[in-house]
Amino acid sequence: MEEYEETHVPRGNKSRTQLDTYSPERMERMKQILEMSADEGESQYFSIHVDGMIVVKKTTDTEKFDNYMAFVYPQTRCVELRTYFGESPNCNTFRLLVSATPTATLQGVPQLGAVEIGEKINDAVTRERQQSEIRALEKDNARLEEENAALRKKLKKYKKLEEESRTNGKSETRELLKTGVEMFGPFLAAKMGASGGVPVEGLPPSPQPIEVEIVPESELSELDKKFEEMKAKYSEDELERAVQAMNLLAEHPELHSEFHSVIANKINDNG
Repeated sequence: MEEYEETHVPRGNKSRTQLDTYSPERMERMKQILEMSADEGESQYFSIHVDGMIVVKKTTDTEKFDNYMAFVYPQTRCVELRTYFGESPNCNTFRLLVSATPTATLQGVPQLGAVEIGEKINDAVTRERQQSEIRALEKDNARLEEENAALRKKLKKYKKLEEESRTNGKSETRELLKTGVEMFGPFLAAKMGASGGVPVEGLPPSPQPIEVEIVPESELSELDKKFEEMKAKYSEDELERAVQAMNLLAEHPELHSEFHSVIANKINDNG
């Protein structure tokens, strides 16, 4: 075991070195300890050496832990895990021997050769890699399920808001229509009362009024009455242009203030 002394580094009084036999299960338990520390908000620095060569540099990222497996071969002698005290170079060392010459042979028990030992190590490493991949896939699957559940919850919320918006939008459109009729009434009255008045930009010239059928007022609402009064005064094209303007206001509420200003100026200009 003295042949591994070249991996020794100076350590403080709290540092210790532990010798043991290597196995993927042993390394997995050490990895789980590091993961639990990270989950508790106390990530610990570590590094991994194979036969004195650094294969996982000093880090707190446990996702890199299993990278050492790519460097474990049948002829590998030692895997060494170092866990550090914060960012200090002082550390605890777990030196795990991969293969060793047996000190005794049991009579009647066949001894494994180097090839058989290498195959067993490779099988164990392969199984450990597969298990690590499975655990990683399970974590990804759990994360995706959580994201999917969150998206379904948001979609349900958006559908509810869309339905509420559709319901509220009908009421708001009716209110805008009522407001538009009230505002267009004085404007069109002033416009029709002044001969040769200036047409509103974007609207075609007004044709001659046409006769329309009037529904008895007793059967109409206040809004309908106002609309019928306008039908009696103005042409169908003029009313159609008014409705188009009100639809525009309903679709673009941000134009309300500008619309109020334009109407007020037109009424003042027409006296």
